[in-house]
Amino acid sequence: MRFSEKWLCDWINPLVNISNIYTQMTQSGLEVEEIKENISNNLYNVVIGEIISCSFHDTLQDYQILTINLGQIKKLIVICNKKKYQINTKVVVAKIGSILSNNVVINELKIGNVYSYGKICSFNDLGMFGGCKNIIEVPNNIKVGSNLYDCEFYRDHIFKMNILHNRMDALGILGIAREISILNNFELPKINHVNILQKTTDQFKINVKIDDIAFSYRTILIKNINLKVETPLWMKERLRKCHVDSVNIVVDILNYVRIELGQFFYVFNFLSQIDKISLEFCNIFNKKQYYYKNIVLNNKVIVFSSIGEILSVIGINNSDIFSINLDDTSLYIASFFIDLELLSNSLYHFKRSNPNFIINDYYVDPALQTKSINYISSLFLKICGGDSGPVVKYISKKYYTYIKVIRLYYQNIKRIVGYDINHNIVYNILDRLGYNIIRSNSQFYDLLPPTWRLDIKIEEDIISEIVRIYQYDNIVPIYFKVYDPVIKNNIAENVLKRAKYALVDKGYHEIISYSFVNVHMQRLMYPNKKYLSLLNPISRDLSCMRISLWIGLIKTFLYHQNRQYNEIKLFESGLCFSPNTKELLKVKQDLLLSGIMGSSINDKKHWDVSMKKMDFYDIKGDVEFLLESIGYLDDIHFGYKQIYGLHPHQSAVIYYKNVIIGSFGALHPILLKKFDIIGNVFLFEFFWKKMPFNYIINIKNFSDFPISIRDISILVDNNIFVGNLIQECKKKFLYDIVDIKIFDVYKGTGIPQGKKSVSLSLIFQNCYKTYKDQEVNDMTNTCMEILKKKFGAVLRK
Repeated sequence: MRFSEKWLCDWINPLVNISNIYTQMTQSGLEVEEIKENISNNLYNVVIGEIISCSFHDTLQDYQILTINLGQIKKLIVICNKKKYQINTKVVVAKIGSILSNNVVINELKIGNVYSYGKICSFNDLGMFGGCKNIIEVPNNIKVGSNLYDCEFYRDHIFKMNILHNRMDALGILGIAREISILNNFELPKINHVNILQKTTDQFKINVKIDDIAFSYRTILIKNINLKVETPLWMKERLRKCHVDSVNIVVDILNYVRIELGQFFYVFNFLSQIDKISLEFCNIFNKKQYYYKNIVLNNKVIVFSSIGEILSVIGINNSDIFSINLDDTSLYIASFFIDLELLSNSLYHFKRSNPNFIINDYYVDPALQTKSINYISSLFLKICGGDSGPVVKYISKKYYTYIKVIRLYYQNIKRIVGYDINHNIVYNILDRLGYNIIRSNSQFYDLLPPTWRLDIKIEEDIISEIVRIYQYDNIVPIYFKVYDPVIKNNIAENVLKRAKYALVDKGYHEIISYSFVNVHMQRLMYPNKKYLSLLNPISRDLSCMRISLWIGLIKTFLYHQNRQYNEIKLFESGLCFSPNTKELLKVKQDLLLSGIMGSSINDKKHWDVSMKKMDFYDIKGDVEFLLESIGYLDDIHFGYKQIYGLHPHQSAVIYYKNVIIGSFGALHPILLKKFDIIGNVFLFEFFWKKMPFNYIINIKNFSDFPISIRDISILVDNNIFVGNLIQECKKKFLYDIVDIKIFDVYKGTGIPQGKKSVSLSLIFQNCYKTYKDQEVNDMTNTCMEILKKKFGAVLRK
């Protein structure tokens, strides 16, 4: 939010040093992003002038010739675009030689046959918010000829603050002033009571059709009001300094009070008599177009309605959706406080149906409803005239028990903060913060939070407020005692670190991505899996929790591919989240290690290097290298299973002793097209908690004796995995077979239908002797017998 220093000074104690506000507010948790001068410091020789004559240009009808009085018998001829200029209007003028905010120097200019000796300035010319089309209107009490820098009306500082969602009490200048008063131990600012002269007995009540809820409202009806009046210049200027454009008198007053008090109001106007306004769940329309925006409503959204017509949505500024007819002469104003949980649920469903609709933070202090509705009514009556009715007040029974008593134990302050704050200081801070101290003794306090801080729910909230006001710098740090403990060896972390080094050795780069992902991408990858949606996402692209690391890897892959990187290898380790009623907080967390690789074409362009695309065996080789680097490859085998998001014929799951510990394969062609990926992409993923961390790596000496190699070619069924053939042979000769390599797999001419030819190299070696040919032949024949018995293998002739 933005606000001006002068407006703030109307609410705070004059003893407060404005220069200290920046530091105080930031230290208390309300971040001041910047403080700017209202008028740019680059201006030179910009003065106030008065229009004394106006005529059209002789040859150029789109231009007007203005004579400007600059005081002391000085006059200036200015040619400007055709606008509605009125004689005796005071404006801001830049003369010849003047310098504007964008370092533009004003020179003499000939337009047609007439010379222009200056320029009437817009807000943009002076580096002020307000646009380049709107000229600056100057109040009549400012002297003609005076320098703009000497005009107190424009000299000001603009504060820009970043207010957290849990501090909605600070969304208005009143809340900021209250915070400053608390920090400086001054009396809290109050809204002055305004007496409204009642001229009519007409009134309206709101019929609340939602059972058993806490609510409180104030309403007032103003008749014979003129809504066509111009917004006063002083109000326009205050709004402009807050970067709010003037729209019409109704919207301007609503914005003015929202910025000043932070209070939210509903305004309806009508010509016909409306007997009853109701607050209810929307069950009238599913979709309807109001004013200029399409909004979608459902039966979980709370609305104000009357005689079958929706007047407003609870928590939404109704002027954003529903039209304000300035021809009407009756105005209905309402301040409505409702159970914040119910309000939040209604707004959540509204946001889901209308994701592009921007919703301002909704805040109503129930204790200020009467004073604030009197204040906004007085503004309407003062500016627009009219006859006011009585203020209607209604409070539900449940409202009186809505604000709960919180017990604060004194010992918990020291336990949580780690520092003993004096009992009297704690009491003083609680009193300054506006807490109603119902009961107090040496052990605990029973407290009612102030009505402007309904976000305070638990004891820890109060302790954080005490520390904030006490100031963090006043808490003496406690230094940790230095020990030399024996560090526990975390095998899972060590293995993960070793796996990461292995991937780096293969040319992979590690990334770190958000745990929040694009819901559309996740649905495409995992259409039948449940996931956790966020109630208040950072953005639409980060609206649900990831159930796999592949989403973040694919997004990063796309980012680099769009920047013409040809060969991309990435990996990431992190937690993934899925709903599970059996887990703590009904959320299951899994640690995963995943990777992605792909290229449109090999980027090693060399006369002696052929261009090669990555394929399934590249990712398989990297997976085997990773497993071998951590010592698990011997007990690993691959199997077929349908995997979400992967190509059905170019993917596999990874088994460790019949337990699935991961998967890898090519991204499905449909997803390649959906994600606009060029070329093929291959992924792998390990479920790290299922990895065998108690695995003992056996180390043996190198044999001094030579190896013996035998090659065999066998025929097996197409559906038999070659890895299973190798596994069975190794089981039989655990200490005699050093390695088994595949050097050919063939299907085609000369091979029976449904069969494939597999050629294996069996490598034998013994640590204690040199094998004789007969021994090697016997072991080869034994392997052949095992393969024949287990898989129906036939030696190829």
